[in-house]
Amino acid sequence: GGPRPQQLQEARALLEAGRSQQAVSAFEAMLRREPRSYEALLGLADAHAQAGDFDAALEAGKQLLGVRPDEQEANLRVAELLLAAGYGAEMVGPYLKWAGGTASGSREF
Repeated sequence: GGPRPQQLQEARALLEAGRSQQAVSAFEAMLRREPRSYEALLGLADAHAQAGDFDAALEAGKQLLGVRPDEQEANLRVAELLLAAGYGAEMVGPYLKWAGGTASGSREF
């Protein structure tokens, strides 16, 4: 199965230390072995966002939703990324509804 806990801890530590690019590389390495790892995709989205690369962060967010479309945390993270990237409420709203568990309808990038 997925990434080893030690790898996740090391990648998260890089992220917390502000070493975004190294964290991106660490999460990408995990995803090469386990392409649908929720934890690694979440970390990759966070690392790209920290580096200011919102397009890449949103791409990771889309993959995250592909793995767990109904996961509240994933929908909330995508909503946060869309806001940070400058998208308006009409884009962000559906993800917040899913995050709050009051969803119906579809979400589109």
